[in-house]
Amino acid sequence: MKIVISTQNYENYAWREDGTIGTGAEAYWKAKGGSEYMIENVESQVKMNEFFGKKCEMIVDSIRDKIEQANDYYTVTIIGWSIEEDDYMSWFEKSQLEYDGEIQFYEPRIDFDGNPVERDYALNQLELQKQHEFMSYSEV
Repeated sequence: MKIVISTQNYENYAWREDGTIGTGAEAYWKAKGGSEYMIENVESQVKMNEFFGKKCEMIVDSIRDKIEQANDYYTVTIIGWSIEEDDYMSWFEKSQLEYDGEIQFYEPRIDFDGNPVERDYALNQLELQKQHEFMSYSEV
């Protein structure tokens, strides 16, 4: 199981004629995509019982300040989270696999403290491709 934390990025487009940025009421925030941060192997750290969902919510709340950011130019906001199966891939990862045949740019993986996790994705590449091929052929 993994926790998937969805974010929305915003950029401030309120530039004044003098080259400075408009802030406060002058700010003009435009949505610019986002990411799905993933915390993997959740069941190894969180006991699977009736409080599992609440514990996952507490984890998301505890690392919120490491994901969200805001300044006059750029904002990242958590817009939701979910608990997904181990084989879950974001739309971004699935589309790369479908159109390019490989995933070159993965969604960020983080640990329970919100710190980035470095992984060797090349080892999982073949398995992901096999899963994708199976899914594609089984849907036909």
